[in-house]
This record gives sequence, C-alpha cells and structure tokens, in this order.
Amino acid sequence: MRVVGSNVRIGDFSVEGNIRTDTLEFHYGLHIRADDTTGDLSNIVVGNVRGANLRGDVVCIDNRDGGFVSGVRIGHVHGTNILRNVVSIVGGRELHIERITGSGIGYTHFDIEPEHFNGPVVGCTVGSIYGGFVQVAGSTPHAYADQVRIGLLDLSSPTTRSVPVYPPGLGRKDALTIRNLRSLEIGHLIARNFEGRAIYQIWNPGALTDQRLHISVAELSNCARDPRLGNAFITGSRFATRLRIDSLMVDRIRAGVSVVRDCKDARIGHLRKALPKGNRLVSDSGPELDKLLYLAGGGAVALGACRMIRNFRATA
Repeated sequence: MRVVGSNVRIGDFSVEGNIRTDTLEFHYGLHIRADDTTGDLSNIVVGNVRGANLRGDVVCIDNRDGGFVSGVRIGHVHGTNILRNVVSIVGGRELHIERITGSGIGYTHFDIEPEHFNGPVVGCTVGSIYGGFVQVAGSTPHAYADQVRIGLLDLSSPTTRSVPVYPPGLGRKDALTIRNLRSLEIGHLIARNFEGRAIYQIWNPGALTDQRLHISVAELSNCARDPRLGNAFITGSRFATRLRIDSLMVDRIRAGVSVVRDCKDARIGHLRKALPKGNRLVSDSGPELDKLLYLAGGGAVALGACRMIRNFRATA
C-alpha cells in the first residue's frame, strides 16, 4: 500500500508478501513517500499494521526530491519473517508509532537511517519496541536524527533471522547502534544476551560532535560477550557521545569489562547494583584524569580516566 496524498485515514490491515520469490529488497507493506510527484504529505493516520513474508519493510516512511513527510501517526506494527526492518524511517518530521514488535527479522525492528538525499528525521516518537536490534543512525551530519523518543526499548535478546536471511543483517551484534543523532531519549532500556554491546556509537571524522543520549532507566545484562567487539556494555565516542543515565542496573558482566567506555562525557545518577571487583563503571571517557576508586555496597566500582561523573550514588 502506497500513500500518495495528505489528510489520509487508514484502518487496521494485514499484508502478506512473497519473500522467497520476489527480487531485490524494496517490497513494503506500507510505503509513505513524499517526492517530486506527490509534493509534501501530511496528516496521515494509520491503524495497526501486520506484515508477513515481506522482502522489504512492513512500514517505510521517507521523503526525497523536494517532497516532505510530516504528521504521521501509526498504531501497532508487527512483522513476521521480514527481510529487512519492521519499521524503517529515512525522512520526515512529527512521526508517531505506538508499538513495534516482530519475529524472524532480517535487519532491525526499528531503523532510522536517513541518507543525504532524504534530509533529517526530526521529532519521531515510539511508545514501545520489543525486539532484537535497533538503529538510529544518520548517514551524514546533515542527514541526522533529532528529537527521537522511545518510551520502552526492550531488546531482551537477538531474535531469529528471516528466511531467507538478509546478508547485511548477519553481522549485527550490538543491540542499539547510534550515529549522527542530535538527541535520543529512552524512558526504559532493557538489553540482554548480546554478543556485542548494548549501545554502540559510530563516529567518523566530520560527524556531529555533540550527540546526546539520555536514558531514564537502563537494565543491561550479559552483553559484550565477544571480546573482539569491545570490552564494554556501552561504547561511545570521545569526540561526540554525551551520555546520561538516571538509573542503571548491570548484571552478568565478564571480568575486565567496563560498563561505559569512550564517551565525551558520561553522567550516571544511580547505580542499582554494585559491580564485581575489577570492573569499571566508566573508563577512558574524555581527557585523561587520575583514576578514581569508589566502594559501593561492598563491591568495587572503578572509574578510570573519566571526564565527568555527577550525582553518583551506588546501592547494593
């Protein structure tokens, strides 16, 4: 289904594709695209969308060639055996999705990834996401993501892949990948059982230098299992990542693994569980400072080479 006009109302619907026999990867269940033929699109309301066996995304929202999408509201989007993403957003403003779920997903459950020809994604709110991998990654400093808000981001474990598999998705190991975002707010983040990191910041020369990630509550468990992918649950960039976590709980952490590493600055408000002896809460973040050691609830919390820790409190 393709939306080519404004002031559109669509109820609940389901769509089933031909993932085994279709070609390429652009067969969408619902495609909202503003371009030079449609002009700007706005005021679009869609109910619940269920997609199955699609060689593409269940929902894709984008703008290009001078067109612009704004004011889109969608209910619950669910995907079963989807080659790429449950929801893909590559352009637009004032977008709202109530809930995203699915199984057998080839790439991510939720992907914000604008290219230079799409422009930025500004003002995107998702009530809840239950799944495996999520990405908020603008391709350039001009095609960025800003004012992205996710109420509940529950990435309890990597899910099964689509059949057939999507080769670019086979290399995904990190729960949440971020790049060229100006601001991302997460109410409650749960990340469990990932070979890679719970959060991984990609930064290349010329990228945005202030990328703000604020998480109210974070529960991280059994991540960074593969030492080749970095020895930290959260790996940022000393050139860009400004991380703030109000309440943090970490469980099943390997010896020698830090919780947070390589941020421009990191602010941890309340550590709800003491770390095992020898594990660092924050390491190698910002300019080198003398190493600090705090005792928290009988367990050691090491803060190595960190720039900023504010309002820190630890309880057993």
